[in-house]
Amino acid sequence: MVIDEAHHSAATKKALAVREKLAPKITIEVSATPLSKAHDSQVKIMAKQAVRDGLLKKKVIINNKVKNDGKLKANEQILTLAVEKHEQNKLGYAKENRGLPLTIIAIPDGKNKDVKAEVLEFLKSKTATTKNGKVAVYMSEDKTEGYDTLNTADSTVEFVLCKQAIATGWDCPRACNMVYFRDSDNIVFNTQLFGRILRMPNQLPFENDDLNYAYVFTTNDEILIDTDEDSEELIFEDNKTKKTEVKVSLSSYLIEKINQDIVVGSNFKKHFNKQFESHGVK
Repeated sequence: MVIDEAHHSAATKKALAVREKLAPKITIEVSATPLSKAHDSQVKIMAKQAVRDGLLKKKVIINNKVKNDGKLKANEQILTLAVEKHEQNKLGYAKENRGLPLTIIAIPDGKNKDVKAEVLEFLKSKTATTKNGKVAVYMSEDKTEGYDTLNTADSTVEFVLCKQAIATGWDCPRACNMVYFRDSDNIVFNTQLFGRILRMPNQLPFENDDLNYAYVFTTNDEILIDTDEDSEELIFEDNKTKKTEVKVSLSSYLIEKINQDIVVGSNFKKHFNKQFESHGVK
């Protein structure tokens, strides 16, 4: 038995009932964010290998070139930068005959009508609407035309507004940028959401190397994601190329001040443990 997205689907009531009925001799659980440690053997695919094989983009760059000049409101500033990056990607995709790029706009749960309306109005000012097929809404309570064909080659949708629908099991490799308005401390959810823009379309890297990176624009002071020594150096960085440790916050550059002196590198954990061991502490 092979269970995809095992972190989400392996231990549900229905899944457990099916597993008990089929009684498979071997079960293979697949997930980018595994939760269970009750296994006989574990195979880990390294991020570097996935990039080499053309499965993933090189990095996710967070808040690229964001500077708070005070001229625009935070949401408008982030959306402006995201649309500019989208248009750059659109030109690059066209030159290489790779279709249209897709930008994900992650809306907060609950009372999100104001943010949703603000985003739709902003996109309308850029001639992108649900009516002309450039925008789709993909939420449990609101789905517009085009949401179910996002992963097709002839989709005209360039921006999709969502909450949780695409976090797990959603495959649309042309997704390359994300605007993150959510306020979530769910590390698994955030890591899965970031994974939506890491896929490499057709497992074929772009000739224009800038297109081999994914970009996230956010108003948040922090986003909690799960990284390890492998993925932290390869996948996640911000516009100051500051490295991150496991389950730490990624600082946003919309805040007024940030401490530039404290940078924890990927070797910190190794040296930290070495110093403790040298004093007989484990």
